Amino acid sequence: MLASPLPQAQFDLVWYHPPYWDIIRYSSDPRDLSACPTLEEFETKLNLSAERLFSAVTRGGILAVLIGDKRKSGQYFPLLRTCL
Repeated sequence: MLASPLPQAQFDLVWYHPPYWDIIRYSSDPRDLSACPTLEEFETKLNLSAERLFSAVTRGGILAVLIGDKRKSGQYFPLLRTCL
């Protein structure tokens, strides 16, 4: 499946708050980050989505990403390190 088209304009600030991995599943659409079955797939798609959004940022602009780390079954997953 193809991702949704981005606007043709560029912006000084792009704000991105992606779904978290393995917390709340919003849909079964394979494009939905919340539907990723593995951390590796989530990391790959998270990076691809951030790269796509960065293409909509003007030179010198800011891409702000709000994402938290995850803990599950005693393991710590630092998700921010995976983005860009």
